[in-house]
Amino acid sequence: MSKIDINISSFDSGFYLTHSCLLRSTNEQKGGTEIDLLSLHIYVHPRSDTTDEMCNFYIMYYTTNDGKTIANDICGIGYSNNFYGVQLPAISEVALPLPDDPTHSPAPHPPQTENSTDGDTSSITVHTLKNLQLAHDWALNGKAGKEAKPLLSVPLGQVTAVDVCREGDLYVFHRGNRIWDESSFDMNDRFLQKDDGPIAIPTILHLSSTGGLLGKYGANKFYLPHGLTVDSEGNIWLTDVAMHQVFKFGAQRLLDGKPELTLGVAFEPGNDLSHFCKPAAVAVETSGNFYVADGYCNRRVIKFSKFGGILQVFKSAVDGKQMFVPHSLALINSDSALLVADRENSRIITLATSNMSVLSVRYLSHPVYAVAAPKDTRDTPLMYAVFEATQSRGVNGSTIYFNGTEEEWGPQGGFAKAHDVSASGDGSAVYVAEIGPN
Repeated sequence: MSKIDINISSFDSGFYLTHSCLLRSTNEQKGGTEIDLLSLHIYVHPRSDTTDEMCNFYIMYYTTNDGKTIANDICGIGYSNNFYGVQLPAISEVALPLPDDPTHSPAPHPPQTENSTDGDTSSITVHTLKNLQLAHDWALNGKAGKEAKPLLSVPLGQVTAVDVCREGDLYVFHRGNRIWDESSFDMNDRFLQKDDGPIAIPTILHLSSTGGLLGKYGANKFYLPHGLTVDSEGNIWLTDVAMHQVFKFGAQRLLDGKPELTLGVAFEPGNDLSHFCKPAAVAVETSGNFYVADGYCNRRVIKFSKFGGILQVFKSAVDGKQMFVPHSLALINSDSALLVADRENSRIITLATSNMSVLSVRYLSHPVYAVAAPKDTRDTPLMYAVFEATQSRGVNGSTIYFNGTEEEWGPQGGFAKAHDVSASGDGSAVYVAEIGPN
């Protein structure tokens, strides 16, 4: 470990030093940079490219203070509320000691991961099976080129999820004019825009396989959509990270907006067995049992019976590390195994559904946002995954075979912001939702 000493001089009385900074570069993780803003420990871990090998870190932080409290947010990223500040003497060149044991909850979704300034539109791309060549690119706000299919009068926002039903149609989940950024949640993961009401326009779109609009639902129901899954019976499962809830709708119940099953307590985050904290995704067995990735705060996957009773909870460390934003789920091998996209650890964990034990771990070079497999071939030898876009990786979709090989695919120049992936029943087409900057 090497220590970076911050030179502190000529602080007037009434100023506060809130943090100092340590840098450690090890091989503890399989790539990436982790910043703990409570102790301001920055961990830089080597990757297979050169974009993360150097870390230049600058903070200038100003706040009006009454001498008793400090601001509960730093750099616009919401962390736990255990910040500390000690008033400096009139003149000081000695750094204050850090807390002995700073604690924090897992980092929430960084604003830039869902509100990118790159790209022009949210969209859904379709790739065909033959080496997954691009077949269509539907820009959902009508701005794109010859393949664009504007969806009537529906204004699209952040497109968070896409899934294929058994008939081959698609369901899409989006946020309208609402975005997830640093102002969305407080330090305790409570949604700050509840008083704005639910999103007024339809947030669920039913599309044909060629992009035609078949139906629109979910107006005045959801606050911050995230995950969408269509099960083998045609039920639609949705997660809302603002409400901290999971919903099951029968296809016919989308019209009246009344879910058949609701889990979690509205707008109340928690880590016990009756609460979620920003649940990310759902996967459903043909038996009706289902799994929830309770992803952004609780670092766990919960297995439920088809009636909503808890059967098992997986939150164990894998290879010495707890999951860090389990973001997507997919069932394979006739529902005997569950794929978990452990996003910030850049890996895919395979769990046995019988006892939630770890079957395998596949490490990847970049954060993995979503995984999927063909639904009608549960003994498939492959899965699909989409990754975080980086300057060094323009193509950020992959077909990953369980024999160890991997094929990359994506539009020319890569996805702007791939957030979810789904495959048709026979695997002949793959659909990618790009969250975009809308």
